[in-house]
Amino acid sequence: MGDVRQQGQAQRSGRPSPGTPVIVDVFASRDSDGSIQFSHEWRFQGGNSQGGGDIDIPAKKRMEPGTTIHFHLRDDTRMLRFSPQPDDAIWVDRIGCPQQATTDPEITDIRPSPNLLTIHDENRDECDLHYNLRFEPDPDRYCYDPTIKNGGSI
Repeated sequence: MGDVRQQGQAQRSGRPSPGTPVIVDVFASRDSDGSIQFSHEWRFQGGNSQGGGDIDIPAKKRMEPGTTIHFHLRDDTRMLRFSPQPDDAIWVDRIGCPQQATTDPEITDIRPSPNLLTIHDENRDECDLHYNLRFEPDPDRYCYDPTIKNGGSI
């Protein structure tokens, strides 16, 4: 768990301790025309909102832990849920938003449930991970794709 004094220093400096979990609230709502719109806000566990931009995972030392990310679906439409199969709940690619089923070795331990998708980001490589969160009842129609910016291991 580490030295409590170091954890306090990391929080006071504004930089989270390596491995601090990330919480992402994914919002789904209907537009006036009935189409579903997605947005998100993210934060480090115990921290303030970082807004709706890229999820920015800071660099870590090689032996420090990766980061667990919890995607919480906040669905005002009351019809969506994460796809139940790990390989279909999230697709990940380094080049751009994935248009077909693909994974990346940075993302492990994918655990979907109806309103929560938990993944582990190893954060070994400095890279941008583009992902496609996929929702039932039609994952090809209902999907959302923000970006994770990995700081990598130094």
